[in-house]
Amino acid sequence: MVPLLCILILFKLKQIKLIISKTVIEEAKNVIEKKFPDLRIKFINFLLLDKPQVIKAAKKDEVLKIFKIIKTEDAPILADAIKSKANFLITLDKRFVNLVKEDFKDKISILLPKDFVQIFRKMGQN
Repeated sequence: MVPLLCILILFKLKQIKLIISKTVIEEAKNVIEKKFPDLRIKFINFLLLDKPQVIKAAKKDEVLKIFKIIKTEDAPILADAIKSKANFLITLDKRFVNLVKEDFKDKISILLPKDFVQIFRKMGQN
């Protein structure tokens, strides 16, 4: 959890820009409701008070293009991230990182939180 906390702190200090899609918000809401109901208010406060940039979900044809390459239920999330022109997609899903890393390396870097924090530290040292 420490790398995730580092990412949130970097965002609050305006060192990084946080982009979140409506698709991710809906998925997070569902997971929080089922597994972590005590975090519901904190998640809502994060969206309302910290104000990450919220983008619309990718269109169906954009998602289908991604799905044809990587047949995964996470294709909408990847399509949203590519559409946003983000440099990084941060995920907790190691399987997803390994599945898509090579196919989309020219469009976006897909990283675990700890890997993103390491890259950010190296960028700061240059």
